[in-house]
Amino acid sequence: MSQINLNRNGTIARKRKRQNSDCENTHLSDKMWEELGLHVITEEENTENSNKLPVKLNSMENVNKKDDDVKEISDSKEEELDVTLENSKLVRCPLAPVSTNQKIVQQSKSDNSVVSLSSNSNNTANELFASNQDWFLYRTNRACFETKVDHFSRLSDEIILHIFKWLPKKALTRCCFVCTRFNKIVHTDILWTRLDLGGKSLKKGALGNVITRGVVILRLAQADIHEPIFDDEISNVDWEEYHSKLQYLDLSMATISESALELFLSKCRKLKKLSLEHVKINEDVLVEIGANSQIDSLNLTMCEGITQIGVQVIGIRLKNLRCLNISWTNLTQRALEIFVQYITPELLRLNIAGCRTTMTDQILAALVDRCPKLVELDISDCPKLTTEGLKVLLKLKSLEYLSISRCYTVDVPAFLTTFLKDSTSLLYLDVFGLIRDENLQVLAATFPKIGFNKFVHSSVARPTVGTRRTSIWGLRTRD
Repeated sequence: MSQINLNRNGTIARKRKRQNSDCENTHLSDKMWEELGLHVITEEENTENSNKLPVKLNSMENVNKKDDDVKEISDSKEEELDVTLENSKLVRCPLAPVSTNQKIVQQSKSDNSVVSLSSNSNNTANELFASNQDWFLYRTNRACFETKVDHFSRLSDEIILHIFKWLPKKALTRCCFVCTRFNKIVHTDILWTRLDLGGKSLKKGALGNVITRGVVILRLAQADIHEPIFDDEISNVDWEEYHSKLQYLDLSMATISESALELFLSKCRKLKKLSLEHVKINEDVLVEIGANSQIDSLNLTMCEGITQIGVQVIGIRLKNLRCLNISWTNLTQRALEIFVQYITPELLRLNIAGCRTTMTDQILAALVDRCPKLVELDISDCPKLTTEGLKVLLKLKSLEYLSISRCYTVDVPAFLTTFLKDSTSLLYLDVFGLIRDENLQVLAATFPKIGFNKFVHSSVARPTVGTRRTSIWGLRTRD
């Protein structure tokens, strides 16, 4: 702690105790002070010529003497100057201004010399500092500004909640450990409406902890979900009666067991869009899917385990279904017949590609009669379909997109001659693997209103299209 002595004439003698040996290199030598134009007075000269100095340092006898040539410093000025020097650090800065009213006497620790800066008047100060007056900067310590006041305590929960809306999810989880109030605010449902955990590895109980936050839009594509998915030790929830708020769920290519998936879907009763692409399922999972009667978009591409009973459950219970993708699911011919029999007539978009040995002209005709409102139909890779069987598609008056790619038994010129001329609503036609590029250009010039081979991959009921991975079904998953 610095020692400050105030004399009558306002001169301040500042002494600092030595803390370590490194402080010796921080003081200026006599030569450096002389280069700056400051006179260095040693202790011996100070003792011999003490009567000649304007101020006698450490002299208690002259405290009560009157000096008419020196103005007295008021009590308020002394207190202000004392606080300034007590809480300040002397730093060299050529751009900082210096006050000429301050009188500083610093004792050098390196050579036991005393540097006296006496400024009884402005003229004396100017002579001491010469042409360079911007030599000292008083930097106030950080402790002077620390009031130790919790500014967040003055804010309402609504304002803090609005601030937390702009934080990423990782920052929110860390805010839980700040205080009880932050922990309570962070668990507000509105902060966890959307969540993206795609490609993450969820430890046991983590999935249950996530859905209890009130998540509505959840992306778990390519996630690795460990069992058990619900853990009573982590979440104090009665899982037997609990139902989540999930409405949009993407589990495409996720690693999860059939039993865990069944248990997870049993807690979801408000789903509107669901994607289980390339996930193993069974009849019990399809029954739980059917319990969500509000589903309007379902993606089961490349799912294994879809049976006749599962197809029947989907057709009977999902009356609001508008988009369905069951391509490459290895459906049997009997399963396709049951599907066509029970599927909702309100279906608008259907992808049933990949039925290499099971899709026939009779099943296609029954499908067209069952779903006359189809706008988008993908029957690619169904080589058993014939040219005569495809003529039934003319009954679909609202059909805008059709894909018959790699249906090698179809006579493409004959089909296009009749179908394209009679169809009034068709906008896009994919015929990959059936027409050469040069013939495709001629075809495009003949039918300029129709786009040929515009879509390599089907987008029916799929949550993400192309390289976009920050949204599902057009809804953002990241804040």
